[in-house]
Amino acid sequence: MESQIPKDPKNLTELESKHWPQIQAYKPRVGIKFSVKVNVGKVPHVMTAEHQIIFIELYYGNKPIGKKFLKPGDLPEAEFEIMAKKPAKIITYEFCNLHGLWKNELKIE
Repeated sequence: MESQIPKDPKNLTELESKHWPQIQAYKPRVGIKFSVKVNVGKVPHVMTAEHQIIFIELYYGNKPIGKKFLKPGDLPEAEFEIMAKKPAKIITYEFCNLHGLWKNELKIE
């Protein structure tokens, strides 16, 4: 399954603003353990039985860090911890039951 990203991250459509995962890394640096919070959408995604985020997952480069499954009523967010041993990208995916797989990434130096 191919992941979706915004055509213009500075000018999101309504669909993109509710689905594109947002990455917040707290003091991300190589050699230090840090927290990463992923929120689904700049506008929080709805979490009903009919329309929901099924999961959020995080990778550091090619290494899986974690996967959080969500259910209706949950907040569309997840928090993970990373120990960065070398520069790489943090990559996050989220899956919406109606609008598919979405991706975002952040480079860590």
